[in-house]
Amino acid sequence: MHIEIKGEFAEIRKVSKYYYQALDAKFYFNQEIAEQFKKFFDLCFEIADISRVEGRTKTERDEARNKLNCAREIANELDGKIIKKITLL
Repeated sequence: MHIEIKGEFAEIRKVSKYYYQALDAKFYFNQEIAEQFKKFFDLCFEIADISRVEGRTKTERDEARNKLNCAREIANELDGKIIKKITLL
């Protein structure tokens, strides 16, 4: 994903492409997975928003890095859950 390539930031125009898909997850997955999708993309938007600021402070960079780590954890969990669902079909 874009965040993985860029490291600790994301561009809002890249992340915003997935806004509606993240909201639509509730139509395709159970509530737990849909909530994880929403949390993942909320974190991505927050990271992108922090990244728009020039001359970020160390605290802001640390906050973005923590959110990125959280997003990565959720992404890994989602990968496993979605692959398991697809395999069961």
